[in-house]
Amino acid sequence: MPREAAVTSTSADSRGGARRPVVVLYHHPDLRSTQALRAVSAGLEEEGVLYEIREMADPRALVMRAAELAHLAASESPLGVGVALAADGSAAVQTAKMDPGFPILQTQARTEDRLSTLREMGHDAARIVKGLPLKSAAKTTGPINHLLHRKDM
Repeated sequence: MPREAAVTSTSADSRGGARRPVVVLYHHPDLRSTQALRAVSAGLEEEGVLYEIREMADPRALVMRAAELAHLAASESPLGVGVALAADGSAAVQTAKMDPGFPILQTQARTEDRLSTLREMGHDAARIVKGLPLKSAAKTTGPINHLLHRKDM
């Protein structure tokens, strides 16, 4: 089944070459907050990692959770890392190799420090690409937590 996305920016080389290495950032079509997109983008930029913003045009996106959208973004990213902002305001960071239901990082809709959290998620998505420790590792819970704190990695 094909996946459609309206691409805001392109990752293809203008000369027809290979796709650029980017983190894909998907957002729900009804996302009203450009501040949220700017916050995640700023985190990625500050870490020096390229990204591509895509609006989900697929009707299935209307019911997808942030974790599912982030996994879809990661599977389409040449770097294997994706970020998503869902309709309910939640956000997630995921890699293509992880289980779609268990994002590496996730935040709920309306937290008090939402924009700083989203910026930190952008930083962490970039740090996953670069193989650096996550800034939010201390706050991370769930199945990935034990991997983030292993000493042998």
